[in-house]
Amino acid sequence: MSGHYQETFYSRRPPAWNSALCIPSEPLPEQQSFVLALGHLAAGSRFLPCLSGDTIEGYQFGLQADNGETLYLPPVGRYTNARPTQKNDWAKSRIDWVALNEELKTASLAVDLRGQVDSNTLLHCSVRTQDDITNTPVDLASKRVLEVPPLSQMTYAEEIRKSICAPISILMVLAWYSIHPEHSAFIAAARHGPSGLYGLWPNNMLAASHAKVTATARYFGSLAEIVRLLDRNIPVPVSIRYASDDLPTAPLPESRGHLVVITGIQDNRVHVNDPAAPTIDTVPRTYPLDAFNRAWQHHHRIGYLLEPLREQA
Repeated sequence: MSGHYQETFYSRRPPAWNSALCIPSEPLPEQQSFVLALGHLAAGSRFLPCLSGDTIEGYQFGLQADNGETLYLPPVGRYTNARPTQKNDWAKSRIDWVALNEELKTASLAVDLRGQVDSNTLLHCSVRTQDDITNTPVDLASKRVLEVPPLSQMTYAEEIRKSICAPISILMVLAWYSIHPEHSAFIAAARHGPSGLYGLWPNNMLAASHAKVTATARYFGSLAEIVRLLDRNIPVPVSIRYASDDLPTAPLPESRGHLVVITGIQDNRVHVNDPAAPTIDTVPRTYPLDAFNRAWQHHHRIGYLLEPLREQA
């Protein structure tokens, strides 16, 4: 598997509750404050926790070290009385994720939430233990290109249009599933209050889950995983980073972090809906497979996995 990552799921749903996510490995407590054992986290790891559910209003995570110290991440959603993030030697909070400077042999995750845990609540922890730039398989291809309804962030209000690639990408996927939240309200919900950012991965997942989808931000191993999702009619928003001229024909000449929706991979081209396109009709476009893969790898192979909720048996 290209890239080294591990995942842990916690949920109150019964086994096999979702076709795109693996069976949850642990039951999720119903309490509003609890601590979950994570086990070993290697030095140099990137740790990305994410909580979603239509009955969760907001939350704050704290990563607990072997020595009992806790590093708190910024709060997500509607959450008050947040604990401040403090500097320490063993880890650093990066808003979305935590960078581990030292090995943690018995790490734990403290969770404080506002709302109620129910069967649609999902807590997902994704850990990347190594970043490697790998060659792109030349025979990689999806069965077809998904016709995801296009949206351009450049058609929205001038004061936000350059900052809303993440919520616009999610809105495109929701439209693919025939889910149509009011755009301005969804974009407002995706905005992270403490930072003012619209691209905070966990905050976007919480907003998406309120539109009745399961939502996780996670590390992927390779584009082959994306192809498997595409072949099950699941378009995938991914985060890319590229320097000037590294992604030919992109509407943004360069970016330190941008969300696009992958809709297909065929003939050594990645088909995407790029919300930074100036008009709706120019949103669907293609990029060279190898150049796109490198842009994705440069942003740690992050992607959003969104699927409509399924009724329990």
